[in-house]
Amino acid sequence: MNYKVAIPSAGLGSRIGPHTKFLNKALVTIGDKPAISRVIDKFSSNVPIVVLLGYKGDMIREVLEQLYPDREIDFIDVDLYQGEGSGLGYTLCKAEDYLQSPFIFIANDTIIGVDDIDLNPNYHGNWATYYHKVDADQYNPEVFRTLELSDDEDEIVGITGKGTLNPNIYAGICGVLDYAEFWKAMESKDAIGAGEVFGLRALHHIKPIRIREWYDCGSLQSLEVAKEKFKSGERNILEKEDEAIWFLDEEVVKSPPPARLGRGRSVRALQAVLRFARCRPQAAGGAVPGAGHHVSRGQGPPAACSGGDVTRLGPLRVQRTPQPARAARRA
Repeated sequence: MNYKVAIPSAGLGSRIGPHTKFLNKALVTIGDKPAISRVIDKFSSNVPIVVLLGYKGDMIREVLEQLYPDREIDFIDVDLYQGEGSGLGYTLCKAEDYLQSPFIFIANDTIIGVDDIDLNPNYHGNWATYYHKVDADQYNPEVFRTLELSDDEDEIVGITGKGTLNPNIYAGICGVLDYAEFWKAMESKDAIGAGEVFGLRALHHIKPIRIREWYDCGSLQSLEVAKEKFKSGERNILEKEDEAIWFLDEEVVKSPPPARLGRGRSVRALQAVLRFARCRPQAAGGAVPGAGHHVSRGQGPPAACSGGDVTRLGPLRVQRTPQPARAARRA
């Protein structure tokens, strides 16, 4: 039986304040990619993805359809993603019909470094990841859920709430083999605020998976650590609150200014992929020349990026293509 990856992306991202005023936190730039790309890229290209949308959801859909035109992605619209009655559990349950198979749950702000998390539950069973707190890191275990391990560290025997000094911090990623039991547990009203952890607690024999390079980008401090870790040595991009510039597969992609553009115009803006790969940081301060310019097909590079500092690419490769299988799912 195949498995899927579920990425909830409906919430407001209020803990990282200014970064989510105009963008969903899934689109916050980490290095030279949007955060959600760093999540998706951890999984094999043939693994179907399920993305739950709410706040600024149209932007996430447009970005992913452009960046992953050949990947199977289901988008599910969540009707209640803020205020009374909302919660991670409510959001996740909107995907129940699409997750009637083993699946992997991962938060859209959970960035993993070198560790392998593409662990098929059909082979690995039920599992959950943890990061073991060390003195040198910035994490306070009391603000996270933590995992209690058996004496031989071969099984998770408890998932504690926040406020515990347990050093084994739950990293927000889990694999679910026994999905029927998981969804049965999630029928409880208590699951609305607890999220996937409520369903996990109903499963038998959950294997612990230790993560050694974990970045929780849901807080300002940890987000800045991740940005510094994945910072490109070749490019210095001046970030703006209402738009982003990403470098993907040797192409420069500019997101639309969401406060000013509607869905149709934002698609066209996203398609404005600059036809140069690398503007070497020759400009004052090492800034990327041409950032913010709109260069359409057939034009040369912007004036600020002329001469020998430009490596030309072929025709545009990121295009909007018909996606009949990706019609909006409104829960």
